[in-house]
Amino acid sequence: MKEIEEGDDRFVSRRELQHRLVALRELLDSREAAYTKALELQAVENQRRLAELNHAHQQAQENWARSLPRETFAGYVEQAEKWREEVNKSISAAQGAIGLLRFLGFVGVLALLMALLRLAGATR
Repeated sequence: MKEIEEGDDRFVSRRELQHRLVALRELLDSREAAYTKALELQAVENQRRLAELNHAHQQAQENWARSLPRETFAGYVEQAEKWREEVNKSISAAQGAIGLLRFLGFVGVLALLMALLRLAGATR
């Protein structure tokens, strides 16, 4: 028979074997507890993210409900441009009248109006 050498791990006493088995069981139990805890934490994080996604989806739907279709906006822009052109024409006409008033003076404008009224036959 072969003699057991000191430090040879192939041959251990029953007590040492029991100690090693207990240590391995504790290691496996701690790993299992860590995995369980990690799964619980991941489940909580997944729930949090789903809640955020649901909220974001709800906000997006509310934004879409308040948004105008492209055709409606284009029609509005077209109407706004027409309105702007009319306002610009009105401003130009008013500036023309103000320019005439400056050129002729107040007395000149009154004389022009009276001449136009005489031509129309409103006065004698």
